[in-house]
Amino acid sequence: MLLFSSSSAFDRVRRRNRLRIPLGAHSRLVLFSDLHRGTGDWADDFLHNRLLFEAALEYYNRRRFTYIEIGDGDELVKNRGLEPLVQAYDRIFRLLDLFHRDGRLIYLFGNHNLRMKNARWREKQLAEARRHIPGLWTGLNVWESVLLGDKLLLFHGHQADMLSTFLHPLNRLFIRFIWRFMQNGPGLINPLSVSQNPKKRTRLEHKITAWARKRKIAAVTGHTHRPVFLSLDRPHFFNPGSGVHPRVVTALEIVSRSIRLVKWRLASDADDRGRVKVSRQVPEGCQTDLGKLFSSLGEERPEA
Repeated sequence: MLLFSSSSAFDRVRRRNRLRIPLGAHSRLVLFSDLHRGTGDWADDFLHNRLLFEAALEYYNRRRFTYIEIGDGDELVKNRGLEPLVQAYDRIFRLLDLFHRDGRLIYLFGNHNLRMKNARWREKQLAEARRHIPGLWTGLNVWESVLLGDKLLLFHGHQADMLSTFLHPLNRLFIRFIWRFMQNGPGLINPLSVSQNPKKRTRLEHKITAWARKRKIAAVTGHTHRPVFLSLDRPHFFNPGSGVHPRVVTALEIVSRSIRLVKWRLASDADDRGRVKVSRQVPEGCQTDLGKLFSSLGEERPEA
């Protein structure tokens, strides 16, 4: 008998602490994951993309998108609390608060911001952060999963990663007191990290895909840091990617009845004296109609 079942873990995610959002002709949603906002120091994996992300936030706020963060937006494993992150990224948190005040911010927890699901801890941290940004994220709800329509389930994806669940305290100690001082060494990778271990990453993606196929839904997860946009013959798994890779931030957009992967990156502007600008790109083949997607999923069969 297995002591740990990824399928059972995903089923629990599907049932509990879930927010449901209808999809329609006027839907405008953007999905980010694994930004890992830090304190702006040498161990901050997000620092090099801060301007890209600011530009993206301004773009989505002007166009009245709902912003959904699918876990690990804030790096609370390397760092003890939220206040230093808010100090480091004042402009970004002020932009996120604009979404929140307008009811357009949805915040999920992952393994690196797991403590945010604890309401008492969260409010203590936000109270300290409000010394810098008054009223920041007042009344913030933190979710484990979000169901878009009837078929698109959003969750971080760490729930079937034993190291990120049952062994999370040990993993946190390793990252905070050992790995953060080693991570910039040449050629070094974190041996415990799914995002840095190709075999672990692929294994987890296959687990999520197999479970979603069985349940006749599409799963949108983060955790691996790898953007995934599958074609209609394999429609069960998407990943918006992350904000930690050099000079690129990826996301998923849902506009009206279509879903697409977008890349935010720096590009030279030939008409502006060689200056660099921020560009938003949709890679070829990374957009599809939601109606076709949902039709291809089929109907879930009751368990025998």
